[in-house]
Amino acid sequence: MGNPAGNPGQASGFAAIIATGACAAMIFNTLPLFLGVAADTYDLGSEGAGWLGTIYLAGFGLSSVAAAFLITRTSRRLLSLILFLSAALLLALAAGAGSRWLFVTLLFAVGLSFGAQYSLSFVIAGERSNPTRAFGVKLLGEVLLGAALLAVIPLFLLPRFGLAGMLIAFAATAAAGALCVPWIAGNGSAREVAQTPVGGSSLPVPAVIGLAALFAFTIGQSALWSFTERRASLEGFEADAIGLTLSAAALSGGLGSLAAAWLSDRRGRLAPLAGAALLYGMAILLFVVGGTLWVFGAAVSLFMFAWLFALPYMTFSISASDVGGRATSLVAACLAFGSMVGPGMAGQLVAGGSFGPLYLFAAIVTFAAYASFWRLASARGVSR
Repeated sequence: MGNPAGNPGQASGFAAIIATGACAAMIFNTLPLFLGVAADTYDLGSEGAGWLGTIYLAGFGLSSVAAAFLITRTSRRLLSLILFLSAALLLALAAGAGSRWLFVTLLFAVGLSFGAQYSLSFVIAGERSNPTRAFGVKLLGEVLLGAALLAVIPLFLLPRFGLAGMLIAFAATAAAGALCVPWIAGNGSAREVAQTPVGGSSLPVPAVIGLAALFAFTIGQSALWSFTERRASLEGFEADAIGLTLSAAALSGGLGSLAAAWLSDRRGRLAPLAGAALLYGMAILLFVVGGTLWVFGAAVSLFMFAWLFALPYMTFSISASDVGGRATSLVAACLAFGSMVGPGMAGQLVAGGSFGPLYLFAAIVTFAAYASFWRLASARGVSR
């Protein structure tokens, strides 16, 4: 699993990769439920719920950029411990927030802690001998934790404790995540990457294209994901059924990341990307049809599988396009800022009461991103 002694230069264990990523992503992976409960608690409309997600992810994105500087210049273990415990404390304080503005401020601060933690999870995963597989395992851990929270919180915590119970569950999870700190490798390999000389001062064009495509892709996915609970509520489905359906969808996403980790590069990158795009198109059609809980469940499950199956391939395409490693360090920022834009945009698109504009927007930006990554894979001579 890794080296608890933490000898510098050795790869971090999967316990650390999974825990840092899963804890940092748990609010995003439960975002539909979280925004729905927060909107009801603080009397927010669709636009207010969207902006709440954007504010959280703004803090997440800002710290993910700053983390690229911190990770190579401070002790990884000390930094991670501080981030875990500060997030736990801030979430506990948010559970007792007496006003909307205090809650929003604390949520932004939680985003600052989790954003840096998420960047660290990408750095330590990228140092494994098979990064594609490591990214897949990392994403699998993230969605499995999200699925567990989506199953437990609506059944046991929300009926009795409401939003406060949900936030306390998040705080306890973050505090428990700190136990993984001894399995985080020392800073040696990160410094070596940072000091590797690279030619020129600008990113290669393929890397820029890949990062832009990933940013657009993330906007589309986060916009749709953040309002799945609102769509289900408007359809009149029971809260418990919605929670279980979203939990099943998160598990489906876990299967997608597991499939990517298992398949790796056995079929190249073109075929997996094409398959993911096909599944995404089917999900959009089912979202448009709607009508029953089974159709909604199938739509969101296909959506999550396609999303998390494609993401490791997209990440690897960006990494392969820049041997200096600069592009890879920007992946977490693209994910963070794309996720920041998505909920706010989704809130504007559904403000009129119809989800059609949201699905059309998500389909356009997502298929454009798939086309960009297909072109990148083709340019690198991947014929399958």
